Amino acid sequence: MANTGGESVTITLSLFYVMQQIKFILWIIAIILITLLAARHVLGDQYLPLAIVSYLFTWIFFSTVLFFIIVSLLRDKYLIIVWFTLTCLMGIKIFPTLPPFSTSTPPENTFTVMTYSLSQKNEDVPGIITVIRSESPDIVAVQELNSKTRQGLIDYLTDNYPYHAFSSSNETCSICGEGIISRYPVRKVSQLSIFEVDLPDGTLTIFNLHVAPPYDWHEQRFHLLRSFQGLQYTDKPFLLLGDFNLTDQSENYHMIPVGLTDSFLDSGSGFGFTYPTMDYLKNKIPVLPDMLPLKGVMRIDYIFHNHHVVSYQVKTLRQSGKSDHYPVVGVYGFCIASLRIF
Repeated sequence: MANTGGESVTITLSLFYVMQQIKFILWIIAIILITLLAARHVLGDQYLPLAIVSYLFTWIFFSTVLFFIIVSLLRDKYLIIVWFTLTCLMGIKIFPTLPPFSTSTPPENTFTVMTYSLSQKNEDVPGIITVIRSESPDIVAVQELNSKTRQGLIDYLTDNYPYHAFSSSNETCSICGEGIISRYPVRKVSQLSIFEVDLPDGTLTIFNLHVAPPYDWHEQRFHLLRSFQGLQYTDKPFLLLGDFNLTDQSENYHMIPVGLTDSFLDSGSGFGFTYPTMDYLKNKIPVLPDMLPLKGVMRIDYIFHNHHVVSYQVKTLRQSGKSDHYPVVGVYGFCIASLRIF
């Protein structure tokens, strides 16, 4: 009996020690997170650790919820207060960026737009063609073209997309920028990647943008400033779309011009993560299982529309054609007032 009592005390002490260690670790994590959030509030995203917080903000929020559940089970009132506060503060930032989880039924007179970042090193033309044909959008805006994918779009999709325009006129370019293929006449109208598409119900202006990667915050910010300077988008049906390389929690996301609506937040569902794809991850980490349920960790590809355009449905596809980005597809229509003018 004495032996059993001694074992019980040992087990109790071991559990107490483990719980104390868990509490200590949770305090350290809380202090680090509070420090990062406070620094980000003051300094923005201009330093890499703070930018990482912005890019992984959704997952950090999920972690705070998990940690709050753990500290509630541990019944440490101070830790509960800390993690409850962190969860609420991050939730305030997350919930306004969630889509309504409901979509409108599109009327008959609509058009479908796809934005698709192909990856500059991706030469899987058959895979890219398969992705585009699977959705059969009216307009396809592509970023990170190379000479092979550019020529492939022209050669293999001419039957459905007889019209095309590209930001670069050099057919042998290694990095060919952005382009549009379309069922309807399209033309490039600016030194920037701005195009006009003559749809049956009017002309749609599209700004196809590939924003600088986040490695240099100042370069990315300058790129956005230069792209939006003098941009005319309020007096005609207009879409801004592309590979923005930033999340809706990023500081530079708020540089999107006033009057443009994030179509996914307007008529999407789920989280809509577009990066990275399983094809990309499997290429980088071959040992990853094929059935891994992870389908992206952040949303960095967007379609924005102005008040002359109505967004009915927006979704992120789960085929990538070996790109590192999943395409985004939206169903749109012109506002009635715009139909009369344009």
